[in-house]
Amino acid sequence: MSGRVVLVSLSVLLGASIFSATASATEPPVSGTWSKSATGNKVTVREKNNSGRKIKAVRLWLPPNDVVTEPGLVTSPTPPKTCPDSSIDSMLMLNEIECEFLEWFFGEAIFQLSASDPKHELEATPPPALKEEVSFDGKTYGGAFEVPSGAPPGETPCECAKVSAFLNDFAVYPESTRLKFELPWKLTCPAGFGIGCKGKIGLLAPAGMFFLTPPVKGAKGPVRHKSTFVKCSGKCAQATEGTASFTLLAIDLRNPKLSPKGRGAGKSLEMVLQTTCFRPNGAQEAPTRLKLKIAFKPNGNVDYKTSDLNGDGRPDGGQLK
Repeated sequence: MSGRVVLVSLSVLLGASIFSATASATEPPVSGTWSKSATGNKVTVREKNNSGRKIKAVRLWLPPNDVVTEPGLVTSPTPPKTCPDSSIDSMLMLNEIECEFLEWFFGEAIFQLSASDPKHELEATPPPALKEEVSFDGKTYGGAFEVPSGAPPGETPCECAKVSAFLNDFAVYPESTRLKFELPWKLTCPAGFGIGCKGKIGLLAPAGMFFLTPPVKGAKGPVRHKSTFVKCSGKCAQATEGTASFTLLAIDLRNPKLSPKGRGAGKSLEMVLQTTCFRPNGAQEAPTRLKLKIAFKPNGNVDYKTSDLNGDGRPDGGQLK
């Protein structure tokens, strides 16, 4: 599976005290944390310089399985400058960038890089620590130290609590097996540390029917699928709602309950609705599988009273809203 492209930024706040050569070897020259934002998959690391010396270079490592996909960039406090990655400097590791500057004593520095994160390590629970080294002379580096996540101690991550959905607003066609409908969905994300949560809704078409999607380039007519899905995402501490539209079409006209006249003869169709949550590290939970019943009136229209379009095992009693 190809990795997603992730934009990462590193901000370093440098102090102004005089460095002591007898400082503890176990204490890193800078301290701070990193956090991941909601938009653009950005990771920001904010650090304070504890050394009091002018830092002339920084090396930053992402988690071991990540790969930097293009040179990085330092945008502050100096004018924007490229930070080499392994495509420019073959001595660098695939998950590493190196940023150099004349001297960096005051102000905030912002480093940016793009990386493939195939195993979603930047979204893991608990989140990983990034690795960093600094150089005071631009030639030699001290030992690597960790930059921990900024998750507040004891706070649980914001992750998907529930995904729910149902069907409504059916459109039927007297001279066609085509059925169109809406799928309203709701994703609930509790409060917690993180950028939001994600879920997925899947649909399996009734036997003998297919979902239609717009034609792809080079194809003749719409594309048919036995199943389809919707990905949903939302912010922490709130419920996010959305609606998706779908079209079903029957190809086998020998099945009477799929024909316009057959639908009006007390027939019904069964469809499978499947919902699932994603964990912060990208792992998918075991799905919840529901059976839906689409009942029809004698005139061939959908009977919302006797249908079960949310999969709770009971007649809906009317159109769900």
